Amino acid sequence: MVELIFITQLNYYLMEEKMKFKKLLLLIFLVLLVSNCSKKSSNCDISDQNGVIVYSNKTNDNVVSINIVKEKEFFCDSISVIASFDVDDQGNFYVLDGKKMVFNKLDGNGKLLKIFGKRGTGPGEYGAVGDFILIKDKIYVPDMMTKKIVVFSSNGDFLKFIGNIASIPTGVQVINRNQMIGYCVLPTFKSGGMYIKSSLSILDSNFAEQKVLLSKEILLNPQKMFDNDNESPIYTSFKNNVVLATNSENKYEISVLDTNGKLIKKILKSFKKINYTKNEIEQFQKKIDDKLKGQMPAGSIKFSKISKLAISWLGFDKYNRLWVQSAREENITKQGAKSMDIFDENGVLLGKADIEIDRNIKFGNNKIYSLDNNKIIVWNY
Repeated sequence: MVELIFITQLNYYLMEEKMKFKKLLLLIFLVLLVSNCSKKSSNCDISDQNGVIVYSNKTNDNVVSINIVKEKEFFCDSISVIASFDVDDQGNFYVLDGKKMVFNKLDGNGKLLKIFGKRGTGPGEYGAVGDFILIKDKIYVPDMMTKKIVVFSSNGDFLKFIGNIASIPTGVQVINRNQMIGYCVLPTFKSGGMYIKSSLSILDSNFAEQKVLLSKEILLNPQKMFDNDNESPIYTSFKNNVVLATNSENKYEISVLDTNGKLIKKILKSFKKINYTKNEIEQFQKKIDDKLKGQMPAGSIKFSKISKLAISWLGFDKYNRLWVQSAREENITKQGAKSMDIFDENGVLLGKADIEIDRNIKFGNNKIYSLDNNKIIVWNY
């Protein structure tokens, strides 16, 4: 009996010492963690403001090294104008021809596999489209004219219509299995002209609006077409949340909201308003005139912007880093490059990088995809 008591007390003592040792290890781990966080956030003040976590980043001139290597590129010879494109999990491309209004399915090397869809009113046909959504093995085509969404299989077979949609969404991104986010646009006629009512909304799986996050209504005025106030919102989805940039020339602000529209985080960065130079305005004006050539006299539509938006694009890469394309002085960014601020997934600014990719960046399949006129480029990083 005494031996049993002794053994029990010995085991109890050893357990106590073991617990003390574990606590010591935990304490050392916490000290190291706090130390690392302090170093990491030396240019970032983190605070809790009424339940909203705010990351206030100061200027960080560190250069983030991102080794981007071009894997391949190919011209889409069968396509007149690429209006929109996406890529599935197998690396197949789906490209909307903005002139012919048909879809082209290409394999990973640009070989044409199938052409499907067309203008019309019959099954699998649509009126006016400029965008589409690829979700798993289905392609959803919002038709602004009929207020329907045409659904195709990944092989281009017509599956069904989704009708009775009050406001057709564009720029749709998946948040989770049952919810998406999209920019809904509804033209209406009133006394004084045509008004455009738009909203950034959480959508259900049938593209019906569940929660409006932003909304506005403006009078359609061609002379104000290029005002910053008319720009579409900049947003993406990440880990079941919506990440939304504030449309501002003066403020660099990114909000993170849950699917109920509740603000849970803000990412801020020091920013000073940047105006377009005379050279930049002339270049944009030339692009507008070239696009309207043969339809309207040069200069009919003016590039009326004076200042640059603080944020013009954002997205998350395979490492969960947030890339933000921000305004820069004309002579700072390399010719043909995008200037990016790189944040960790929490919202701490890691530094900046000049990414020599022209336009239309998409992340997917652990790669970067971009568009250069009618050329699709695949990058490893």
